[in-house]
Amino acid sequence: MAEAALVLGLSERHTYRIKAWIRKEGIKGVIHGNRGRRSDRKLPREIPRRIVELARGEGKAHIRTLRVCQPNFSPLAFIQYLIPRFMVY
Repeated sequence: MAEAALVLGLSERHTYRIKAWIRKEGIKGVIHGNRGRRSDRKLPREIPRRIVELARGEGKAHIRTLRVCQPNFSPLAFIQYLIPRFMVY
């Protein structure tokens, strides 16, 4: 097991865990349990679309204001600015 751990770049203990998973569930034991599921953190599709609309349209003036006030303005800062003003959430 020590040699397998070295080849895989894992700890010896973790290689034992992998071996146990494979014995219990077959090759599927190695695949992450959340594979194929939608993330709980993923935003609904409408929100990114609305943010882009605001950035291109009525939010443009706000972007200019932010850039003057914050030279290191970032897209995250814009989103944080949009949420309370345009109720984007």
